[in-house]
Amino acid sequence: IKQYEDIMYKTNGGESFREVGERMSLSIADVLFELDEGESAAVVTHAAAICAYLISIGADIAVTDAEEKNRRITFGGEQVHDGSIKTPSAFIISFDDGKAAKVAYIE
Repeated sequence: IKQYEDIMYKTNGGESFREVGERMSLSIADVLFELDEGESAAVVTHAAAICAYLISIGADIAVTDAEEKNRRITFGGEQVHDGSIKTPSAFIISFDDGKAAKVAYIE
């Protein structure tokens, strides 16, 4: 919960959400640079890393039940997901001029 409340908080021996978000942003920017117009790409990662990235692009994430790992995720004023992030599942992020424009969640 502390990492969602303070993106600078580091777990013992780990990275902060800010650091993970920055690393994810650089990697995703590299992927986007390689894509031609209309192409898509899949980036596979774990829930904490994708949440750190979502925060870095402006999503709001609130932990609603830490024991169940439930999160309420909103982006651009719209609710994207409310609950646990299932395996498998995906966040679909649409970009416009290199900026995240829309986020959706599918199971």
